Amino acid sequence: MDMLTFIFTIATYVICSIAIVFWIINAKKIGMPVKKRLGKMRHSDANVNWLDSIITKHGKELYLTAFFVIAIIAVVVRLWQLGAVPWGLNQDEASIGYDSFAIGLTGYCRNGYRFPIYPIGFGNGHGPLYTYLSIPAIRLLGLSIFSVRITNALLSCIAVFTSYFLIMRLTQSRIAALLGFFFMATAPTLIISSRWALDGSPPPAFFILALYFFIRATDSQKTVSYVLSAIFFAVICYAYGPVAVVVPVFLFFSCIYLIYHKKITVIQLLLSAFAFIVIIAPVALFMALNVFEFAPDFSRGIFMTYPRFTGNRADTIFLDGFEPSNFLAGLEMMIFQPDDLIWNSVPGFGTTFLFTAPLIMMGIFLSFYRTKIKKYNPLFFVCIYFIASVFMVGLIQQNINRVSVVYPALVLLIVYAVYEIGKRLRYLAAVICLFVMISFGAFVGTYFSDNYRQEFDRAFFYSFGDAVELAMEKTDDVIFVTQRNMNMPGILTLFYSGILPQQYFNTVVYHNPNEEFRWEASFDRFVFGTPHIHDPNGVYIICNSEIFMFDPTLFYQHEFMFYSVMYPRRNANE
Repeated sequence: MDMLTFIFTIATYVICSIAIVFWIINAKKIGMPVKKRLGKMRHSDANVNWLDSIITKHGKELYLTAFFVIAIIAVVVRLWQLGAVPWGLNQDEASIGYDSFAIGLTGYCRNGYRFPIYPIGFGNGHGPLYTYLSIPAIRLLGLSIFSVRITNALLSCIAVFTSYFLIMRLTQSRIAALLGFFFMATAPTLIISSRWALDGSPPPAFFILALYFFIRATDSQKTVSYVLSAIFFAVICYAYGPVAVVVPVFLFFSCIYLIYHKKITVIQLLLSAFAFIVIIAPVALFMALNVFEFAPDFSRGIFMTYPRFTGNRADTIFLDGFEPSNFLAGLEMMIFQPDDLIWNSVPGFGTTFLFTAPLIMMGIFLSFYRTKIKKYNPLFFVCIYFIASVFMVGLIQQNINRVSVVYPALVLLIVYAVYEIGKRLRYLAAVICLFVMISFGAFVGTYFSDNYRQEFDRAFFYSFGDAVELAMEKTDDVIFVTQRNMNMPGILTLFYSGILPQQYFNTVVYHNPNEEFRWEASFDRFVFGTPHIHDPNGVYIICNSEIFMFDPTLFYQHEFMFYSVMYPRRNANE
């Protein structure tokens, strides 16, 4: 695939170069007018692109067939084997999932706070949005890997469908909408992030939804629509810390643009601002209490509580200020898509496919060149969205998870570039779509293959859950759990063991109770630490690399993929 990707990339650079030269030569003829209202496509338009001509000849059936095929692909690739790919469970998924389970069951998180406005998790907090959104699925299906992930996967599916209607409103073109639907459905990073449940996973989906309601509000200019969009943007701020930078920057410049073009009245602006402030106020108060360490203690409220972090993670995510070098590194990550952590991107494919780099650059150039401040154009909001996201990237220590909110903006820019190419150079646009189809097929084949799964399964601690279940079957006494090659084994043990929240809260003891990431020393009957064989009657959950520490004449061994259970021969139920 590396050679094919190289060929696709070179070919795409050539296509974009030809398109730009052609566009410069025909600058006066190639504009994409933004109509004042939605309507049917005009097949007689001189700017009709390659898909328009197909629809003209074959009617709505072909268009609908393409739509439903893309829809099926979008849903299947996000839901198929959701509980098994990725195999195992990430520690952050376990933390969010167990707190959802605990709050849904008892009203208290595992740290003993009643309906916390921001669950503190390990001590440094995890976004409350997904914690509360996933409660219904976990209550209905029980606590499992699938039930923790299904809400995020469904949100991603909804966002992909919403992107079709969003792009329709942005461009007034069913063709551009179908292209956007296709690119959103197949973008690797949007697929990967939909299949596991981090607090940073919902922002791309929620931003697409919020942007759709925002554009719809600017079209209708109805007060209710503006207020609804403000509520959606406020909700995004509950997802993940860095996203709270993007939302206010986007709204500030967007509102100035709307006021300039008289698309929003003062009353509508004030009502929308009021709705936004009301929704965001609880998390703003929480941050004030924790970041600025104000004195009031609301950690034991009657209904909702405001717990205190045991450590502030902002220092590990945010930089001291906007750094140009970090900004340039972020642009490189977004446009040229170097390999990231193995669980964030599939090597050789990038985030939106490696060959889309010239399309992103072309989309940035065209969108900023075409949208004039003095002439209203809803595409200007995509530019603002991109600017706000890039500003956030310059403020944080980057990886794909932390900047996930930027990727819908990049896909929108890619779609705009391909649509512009297709309006005159229809065969070249068709070639790009063919590149996407081939690359998508290769990506799916790689992502779901056993070889790739084995590469990132260790990061999801695959087979640890099997080891916990077997150890609990082998003894009713103490179980010793390794910390070697493990990240937060306590929460993974808590998730797989199914211990009730109150029992955990009453028995947990931490190695470092006042630090950012608290490591459990013990809870219930589990004791954590690299095993020292001081109890010949104990049952041990260990990494397979630690098997040599046990005398095979004294212990039985049950080996799983990465973990083993060691239990005394005289206590073996065999």
